[in-house]
Amino acid sequence: MLCYIRANDQKSIRGKLIALYALNVSDALLTYWLIGTGYFSEVNFLLKGVVLNFGELFLIKIAFPAALIAWLYFRIHSATEKQLKSGNIAVNSVLILYTVVNMFHLVFTGTFLAFEFA
Repeated sequence: MLCYIRANDQKSIRGKLIALYALNVSDALLTYWLIGTGYFSEVNFLLKGVVLNFGELFLIKIAFPAALIAWLYFRIHSATEKQLKSGNIAVNSVLILYTVVNMFHLVFTGTFLAFEFA
């Protein structure tokens, strides 16, 4: 696992970008669902006005990041070794952030379901 995190080759970074996008989509969908329950609120002040409108949420949290990650995915092909190393650090940092956010969502989902069906 540590070797994969440190790996800054094109194939590894592309895999991390795909994982990052999957975590981003799950964050958007779980946020939308959790806020829809009425028991949770959005912490990110930039998304408070967007999160209840699925169309806007889709554009900001799913479509735009898809385009950005696709651009990065193809841009990696011409990146230098130094750029790959810097990019790997950035991608790993965001992956850690989204992993933590998704873990919170899963805990909140489990807590909600436990109380809802208890």
